[in-house]
Amino acid sequence: MAKSRSLQLLRGAVVAAFVLSPTPVSAQFAAVETFLRNVTDLSFYGGVNQLTPSSDKIRADKGRLASFGVEMLFEIGGIDAPPPPAPPAPPGDGPRMLLRRIEVRRENGPPDSLFVYEPAPPPAARRGERIWTFEMGIGYGQIVGFELRPDPAHPNVLLRGAERDLPAASVYISYDPLGLYAGVRTGLMKVQGLQVVYSPSGASAEGTGESFLAGVLAGYSHEFGGVNLFLESAYVMRHFPSITWKGDPTIKDIKDNPALTAAPRDLQLSGLSLSTGLQISIAR
Repeated sequence: MAKSRSLQLLRGAVVAAFVLSPTPVSAQFAAVETFLRNVTDLSFYGGVNQLTPSSDKIRADKGRLASFGVEMLFEIGGIDAPPPPAPPAPPGDGPRMLLRRIEVRRENGPPDSLFVYEPAPPPAARRGERIWTFEMGIGYGQIVGFELRPDPAHPNVLLRGAERDLPAASVYISYDPLGLYAGVRTGLMKVQGLQVVYSPSGASAEGTGESFLAGVLAGYSHEFGGVNLFLESAYVMRHFPSITWKGDPTIKDIKDNPALTAAPRDLQLSGLSLSTGLQISIAR
């Protein structure tokens, strides 16, 4: 009952998010319902990121970026070990028989009982232990904590904002006996709330940008108390080749806006990440 309730809440939240998007409603519901019918697990994660390679314009605040997010997963296949051999048949003169019915007959005399037997069905084939599992995940994540490197030509300029995956798709292959897994990830990303501010005057510029991400990952998962805990390392390329900036409309001359002149024209957030989290089964 708890799992069913969790899936209902998840369906409602995701459907609401899609309804608020500009995509036609009928197409949204069809896509959401088709996907959610196959969702088996929900995972939450958080971690730290290291910019690799380093950027001459951007650095991590306090040495590390922070990342967090949520992902919905569903199984797309698997490989099982050969099933164990069937137990030997019990000794006897023939196949095991099951009593199906008793018929009472009366033919020119006292009643007579007829016992009707049929051969018992063969035992069902036993499934072998799961060795390999293939899964797909759709996730939404965010990275925060980057800032501009100090530039003597543009002092007192601050960079604020975040990067969001909207969404990222991952394909995983897991070796279940050891709890190890690996995968690939790609998807759409965009900057969120990106802003450059010149602190003395408060002049600012707002930036927008979209691009695609791509990466590889590997991790370890272990079941504990009905919940899978995991530790994952990844390298993801996150490069925005172009950022569009819009200056403060109250400042007519671009040269009079230090924030706009100091704003980076591209954004390099590629790097290594180490994250941990938990995966909860919500399959009905």
